[in-house]
Parts: sequence; C-alpha cells; structure tokens
Amino acid sequence: MTKKVVVFPWKMQSTTAKRLAESIGVRKVFPDKNYKPLSDHVIINWGNSKKPLWWQAAVDRGVTIINKPDSVAKATNKLKTFEALAASGVRIPEFTTDRNVAFNWVTNDGPVCCRNTLNGHSAAGLVIVPEGEHIEIFPNSPLYTKYVKKKDEYRVHVFMGNIIDITKKRLRNGMKDNADYKVRNYSGGWIYAREGIDPPADVLNQAQQAILSLGLDFGAVDVGWNDHYQEALVYEVNSAPGLVGTTLYRYASALVSAFPQLTLHLEEPENDFEGFDEFDLNDFIEE
Repeated sequence: MTKKVVVFPWKMQSTTAKRLAESIGVRKVFPDKNYKPLSDHVIINWGNSKKPLWWQAAVDRGVTIINKPDSVAKATNKLKTFEALAASGVRIPEFTTDRNVAFNWVTNDGPVCCRNTLNGHSAAGLVIVPEGEHIEIFPNSPLYTKYVKKKDEYRVHVFMGNIIDITKKRLRNGMKDNADYKVRNYSGGWIYAREGIDPPADVLNQAQQAILSLGLDFGAVDVGWNDHYQEALVYEVNSAPGLVGTTLYRYASALVSAFPQLTLHLEEPENDFEGFDEFDLNDFIEE
C-alpha cells in the first residue's frame, strides 16, 4: 500500500518546514483545519509539541506518526530533556533546580549556567555566572547546570537510529580575538562547518542514545567534547532543526529512503562548506 506523507510543522510559517515539504514534494497540514488523517497516511511532525484537533482520529486509525508530540514536548523543555536523559544514562552536565545548590556550585566549583528560559534555543535566556558571585545577584532560574569546559562542539543529526549528518562549530573569519568560547553561537563568533571533521565515537554514541531516550524518531543533538576527560556531554536536542544546503538534502534523502513513494526534489550541493559563512546560526536552530 502506498502511503501518503504530510508534514505537520510547529508553525505554518516555519521556513524549515516549508523547505522540507518542498524537497520531498508533500504538503503541510494545519493543526485546526480540515485535514483528515487516514490509516495509510504518514505524518512527519516537525517540532510540534501540541496535539492537533485531528490527533485522536489519527491515533484511532493507526496513522504512522514520526516524532510524536509527547516526545517533542520533552525535547523542547530543557528540564524535561535533562531528566529523561539522566534517567537513561545519557551523559549530560550536572543540573539542579535548587538555587542554593547552584550557588554552592558557583562558590566552590566554578561557573554555573543559569537557564531562565526552559524552551529557548541558541542561548536564549542563558546567563553564565562566574565563580564567586554574591548571592544577592545570583539569578533565580528554573534550571541550573554546571559549566563544563569543552574543546569542540558538534551537532549530530540522527534519523531512525542512523546518523545522517554531522557539523562542528568553528570560528568565523576574523573572530579569533573576539569570540565567546563558552557560548558558541553566531553572535559569539561561531558557525557550523563539516569539512575535515572527525568527531570522537563517544560524541556519536551519546547523540544516538539521546534521541532514543527521548522517544524521538529524528532530531539534531548538540554535543560538547571535553578533551581532558575524554567524554562527550549532550547539551540540547532539537526536534525541528533549521535546514539548509547539505543538511536539508540529507534529511530529504533519509525520508525518501524510508518512504520510497516520495520523490526527491533537490540535488545535493556540490560545495556546502563555503556557504556556511552566509547563514546566521539561527538558520540551523530555527525551532
């Protein structure tokens, strides 16, 4: 039986969801309009943590749903993510919700990352408090993590248990003297690159385990590598990563391989590396 594939985006205006749907020749569906899921449908949930009006009908009819909303809800909330990963033995930074515990860390152990936004991305709501801060100005945040030094930071894309793409953050040209080595985002002087990278096996293993632990079918995992301890730590899991160039091609190709009734509507970029300088990191961490 040939199955009909649709994309259910976290918002209809999502640039990434539009690119993905166009790349495999399918349409997007609204959460609250006249879409009727049938038993031969496949729904690709692109980062939506809310169950649509037609959700129960989809469940009752046995529709195939890639990335269920409950799993996405865990992935889009940093506290829920860490709790799920910790319970499964995935290596993550030490975390707490107790302000006094976090203050003790910053007093005795070093910098602490204060997360003022549990659903933010690309360092939204992140405050790094240096060692020795006074309690009067220590943030009252819903989540604290110990800052762990890293040599490298990777983004590992996992689809149905397989790694389909890997990129590594590198300094933008001319940013060597002004870069932020703690928060490696675009504004801090960093972009993603894929040329000549060779991530340690533990980086890949932790990424795969993170996706499995959250109950996701696919996702992009941000992983740091501590060279001193020879360990990888998972920082974040994205259920709707921004897609351009080679990464878009690889997601589309993975979907076409999984569902042969689809047709690939784009060609693999010949040289994606140079183009990375043209994009803000938010293009890669859109949702």
